[in-house]
Amino acid sequence: MGTVGSEFFYDRYNTLIAPLALCSYRSPRRTAATSHQMAVGQRRVLDFQYQVIQLNQLVWRDYLGHPNPLATALMARMRMIPKERWQVKAACFRQLAGLSLTSAQQHMLATFVSIYLPFWP
Repeated sequence: MGTVGSEFFYDRYNTLIAPLALCSYRSPRRTAATSHQMAVGQRRVLDFQYQVIQLNQLVWRDYLGHPNPLATALMARMRMIPKERWQVKAACFRQLAGLSLTSAQQHMLATFVSIYLPFWP
């Protein structure tokens, strides 16, 4: 029997499962690592590679009008100049209001935007 993370998902959902790191920090802006290795002596015991989505390297305007509610909320952590903060926040709320979401979903995503994009840094 394999590990829960490998066989369970492949067998149950019959789909590719790929590791992903979603980086939502403001800085640093340098590209995040895409792997993690660990060795004991000369023996490599871990070699983990993953796809990175680094929000501070994406431009928020590229996601205006995007139908995905998560992409809309994540605009709050994308690259912007300080004077655009209010514009981005307003765009996020406008987009969320226009999407087909339950009130609970809208509330959760709007709360994310409010927390991660305050008017003052």
